[in-house]
Amino acid sequence: MFKKYFYGFFIFAAILLSAPGCASMFNKVFIKPKLTYEAMKIDRLEITGATVRLYLGIDNKNNMSFEIINMEHVVSLEKNKVLETVMTDRVHIKAREKTIVEFPVDISFLGLKDNVKNIWKNQKIEYQVQSTLLLNTALGKIPLKIKFEDVINLPPFPDLKIEDVKVEKMGFTETNMIFKIRVINNDKIKLNVNELSYEILLNDFEIAKGNLDTPKNEKDNEKDKKDNKDIVLEIPVNMKLLSLKRSITDMLKKGEINYDVHIHMNVNSTYGEYILPLDKKGTKKLY
Repeated sequence: MFKKYFYGFFIFAAILLSAPGCASMFNKVFIKPKLTYEAMKIDRLEITGATVRLYLGIDNKNNMSFEIINMEHVVSLEKNKVLETVMTDRVHIKAREKTIVEFPVDISFLGLKDNVKNIWKNQKIEYQVQSTLLLNTALGKIPLKIKFEDVINLPPFPDLKIEDVKVEKMGFTETNMIFKIRVINNDKIKLNVNELSYEILLNDFEIAKGNLDTPKNEKDNEKDKKDNKDIVLEIPVNMKLLSLKRSITDMLKKGEINYDVHIHMNVNSTYGEYILPLDKKGTKKLY
């Protein structure tokens, strides 16, 4: 008896879907669920990209439940398509309820028309998403489509601060100084630095250049290692006065220097390796 009723229901549904003039009757039997964009959450944020979690709402006003059997998403950044993904995990949609469906998206800033530093300078990046969900219902397979756009707000970009320039030795033939430099990082950005190069100039004359392997984060230890902390560098500078320009020796005698510091950090990222350039110019009194 149950089998006859069950098969009879599907025959009735097939007639509704195929018979001319029965569209209005079908609409009374099945109300097409409404698909809406609900929210976005940042799971991971790095210099070269982000992993965001997008939330879609499916409002099912029918007395029947069904499943999502396929989800296709096309993601664009600043109108440039960066990702196309297909998800085949089945999601159950309950009857007479609004179900929230979430899916993660890995977004890389590399390869975009605007470079990574400019993206961070703007402190935001626009993204667009086109999603198609395929529903498997008692009345057949029904696609739901949606287009939406939103903005990922970015925290301040890492910056350089020259905290101190300490004179260790001031002699007739040479001068030794230590530049204490802080790479100021925002707590929301993951900076996994495996190498760092630096260049220090006085009055456009190079006085120091070198590399540091795996520079340490501030308060970094085995128990509490965090990649989102500031990086503090102490760079020793030794200058042979006889090899310097007269303008630099005069500047040192006056006790005030015009510096130009360039830092390049080799950053490991989930979304690709990147050389992060940081620059700082300024004036510092030595004594």
